[in-house]
Amino acid sequence: MKKRILSSLLILLLFVSGVAAAELVTGENIRVAIIDTGIAAQAINSVQLERGYNYLQENTDTGDRIGHGTAIAAILGGAPSARVTGIIPGAKLIPLLCQTKDQNDKVQKGNPEIIARAIREAVDLYNCRVINISVGTTLDSQLLREAVDYAEEKNAVIVSSVGNNHDDNPEVLYYPAAYPTVIGVGSVNQWGRVSAFSQRNETVMLVAKGENIWTISPEGKALLVNGTSFATAYVSGAAAALLSVHPELTAAGLRHILCGSAADIRASGYDTDSGWGILKTDTALEWAAQGRRFRDVATDKWYFDAVHQAAGRGLLTGTDTFIFSPDSPVTRAMLWTILARLDGQTDAGKGQNWYDKAQTWVRENNLSDGSDPDGLITREQLCTMLWRYAGAPLSTAGLQHFADHVYISEYAQMAMCWAIENKILSGMDDGTLNPHGRATRAQTAAILQRYSEKFP
Repeated sequence: MKKRILSSLLILLLFVSGVAAAELVTGENIRVAIIDTGIAAQAINSVQLERGYNYLQENTDTGDRIGHGTAIAAILGGAPSARVTGIIPGAKLIPLLCQTKDQNDKVQKGNPEIIARAIREAVDLYNCRVINISVGTTLDSQLLREAVDYAEEKNAVIVSSVGNNHDDNPEVLYYPAAYPTVIGVGSVNQWGRVSAFSQRNETVMLVAKGENIWTISPEGKALLVNGTSFATAYVSGAAAALLSVHPELTAAGLRHILCGSAADIRASGYDTDSGWGILKTDTALEWAAQGRRFRDVATDKWYFDAVHQAAGRGLLTGTDTFIFSPDSPVTRAMLWTILARLDGQTDAGKGQNWYDKAQTWVRENNLSDGSDPDGLITREQLCTMLWRYAGAPLSTAGLQHFADHVYISEYAQMAMCWAIENKILSGMDDGTLNPHGRATRAQTAAILQRYSEKFP
């Protein structure tokens, strides 16, 4: 994989900015389930703790005999006695105990079926929007998979650690982190490098700080910890912070924002070492506030609103998960598909070739002859197809004030007049129309936006 090296100063800023954002957004009104070893009530900010359940003993005794769940809870909610500042001190924490020690100090672990039950009840009984699972199993259980799917349907996001066995068993997959709708979290150190112990496989969706983290023990003592479990708490905290400000977000929308706003530390885009990159809470909050979808479409670009409107309506999609490629050209097949989608043709883009249905549709509606699907669309061709879609209305607008109006093709004359008259097309900065110039994806989005505003 290609590497992109970040300076230690930038990495420090990434961590500091994330914590600062979490301090401002406290997670108020959000309930977070912690499926773990329980929580020692005396060790954390008790006003946050609500009654949970012990799935191993079938009672409400969720005291922590191991310390793992308490450490997670302190990172999330804080532990004043150890001067641990929580990420989301306004959220409610619900301990759902699935692992403990018996009277003989022997560890008891819940099986996948117990974890599955805890997930379902986190959603149905405890009304949790965020479910932190810093434990896992190597067994792919159908019941666990179905519980994860159920949480997704109910818009509860699951955040789970990917495991700490990279040195000994790098290819092992831990569930539920391995399921596609679960945010699998790996660990990085203070320098932004993936921790040596962190699993590096397709389960990794994000990474967060997982080394040298101060938290608290069940006895109330300050504790320094390492592991993907604790990195997971940071991502759960970010998810809760986002939901407290934007409760309308779906689980899928929340994942998109968290992953899209993450900071790359390797090759641009996804890699199995660091997923989509390092969690960046402040940027995630900005993305949510701005309705941002793509890494390469910043808010200060003239086409930001148009691109996001077109994407939101399903007219245009990214060229990659978080990439729009605004300056890339549009092919004839792409434009056929866009117009078919504009018309509500939901099957457009399906067939032997991805554009077959749209190609047939434009031919039947006399918008295009359907030839040369890979040919690049010019600005006058774009306006002509859109004009035909609008019913080929007459226009008396003149084009003489554009220096290059004489170069407009005869077939496109009326279409260009119509586009100028209705302010669907604007000239270039140099006073030309550039009719034979290639239409970019950003220009296409802008023209679609103007058309939709003029002819809703």
